[in-house]
Amino acid sequence: MLTDHDHAIIRFEQEYGQLPRWEKVSAMRRELGLSQTMYAARLGRIIHDPGALPVAPQLIYRLRRIEAQRMEEREARLLRRDE
Repeated sequence: MLTDHDHAIIRFEQEYGQLPRWEKVSAMRRELGLSQTMYAARLGRIIHDPGALPVAPQLIYRLRRIEAQRMEEREARLLRRDE
């Protein structure tokens, strides 16, 4: 079940998600009172919460794709390093 703060994070990501990183970090501190690390942790939890999908399906699917792509890239880097 999503909290009011979770809903605020979803709205924030919909509105500010495409900003340059420095602008987004500044806005997340101002609007949500969260550091970049705390925001990323909460957003990561939210995108895997089944209750988030009906709230913002396009956003949730996009963020899940981005997360999967980053994990694949990270795994590929680790495999190359181990060779």
